[in-house]
Amino acid sequence: MTTGEVVGETFNALSQYGQLKDGKSLPYKIPFPVGMDLLKNESAELTESKVQDFIEANVPDYRSYSEKDRQVLVGRVKEYMKNKKYSAKTFEEYTMRGTPTSLVIDKKGNLRQNLFGATGQLEFTVQQLLNE
Repeated sequence: MTTGEVVGETFNALSQYGQLKDGKSLPYKIPFPVGMDLLKNESAELTESKVQDFIEANVPDYRSYSEKDRQVLVGRVKEYMKNKKYSAKTFEEYTMRGTPTSLVIDKKGNLRQNLFGATGQLEFTVQQLLNE
């Protein structure tokens, strides 16, 4: 974080569009704290169960797809998972969809909300928990 050097998928995306200074660093400083997730190596064997778990977690209406569309989706997920070298542990465990994401955890340690994007709901959600 102190050098601005970019790695992983962020590096791939930003370098593809020529948005890195000297081909490896952000052209600006990040003015806020950043949490780093634990990366898991995804070299484990790909199983039908893992594919189905991924689909169930990420495609809520999967069961309503036609058989042909389900087969296409399964094929795409298998290809995605075969090419994926690493995954972010917290990102996947909390089924996060992107950045920014706010995870609201109550005082008992239970996940109460998973808010994706700048929804404007964070303050309301926190206030509800404070009122409990």
